[in-house]
Amino acid sequence: MLADLSPKNVEFALAKSREMGLSFEAAECDARDLSRFADASFDHVLCMGPLYHLKEESDRTATISECLRVLKPGGALAAAFISSYAGMWYVLKEMPQLGLTPERDPSSFEPFLIDSDFSGFGFTDNYFARRAEIVPLFDGFGLEKLHFLSSEGVLGQCEPELLLQPPEVLAAWIDIAEQTCEREDLLSHASHFLYIGRKAK
Repeated sequence: MLADLSPKNVEFALAKSREMGLSFEAAECDARDLSRFADASFDHVLCMGPLYHLKEESDRTATISECLRVLKPGGALAAAFISSYAGMWYVLKEMPQLGLTPERDPSSFEPFLIDSDFSGFGFTDNYFARRAEIVPLFDGFGLEKLHFLSSEGVLGQCEPELLLQPPEVLAAWIDIAEQTCEREDLLSHASHFLYIGRKAK
């Protein structure tokens, strides 16, 4: 089951499932209110986007609460975040000259400089999370942490170059990224974080 705020995304997902001959359901839905689904409806829940864009803490906690309500006991919740470092990495790669100007975009630099989260306008309405706040957030919901990782691993800053390499070279680097993606000393390189936790039985 896919729940998405955008009707166009729902249409696209349903069209693709028909094209591939898959049995698939999708519904337009706000992650803060999953009342169309009964308690403990799903074995696992993937929250892959809402927490990027909910600027208010109350909206983020409502989303996590709803994800956990519809999750079966013993099931896993996977939740994605954009890192507070992401704006800085983007500017460094795409427009490094901004680092020299007094007009530089504070949403790109300040979270990195003062180690804070960011809630405001980035590429749209955004919430960029600090690495240190994510695990304690889910601890507060009583989840057992299974994994906390960098979605890109060590590859994020070199993706264009790696995609030009032969498949065996790319595969070898992906293997290295998989082996190191949870190393705490490398998480500061992440543009995206992924938390995976288990709901108590």
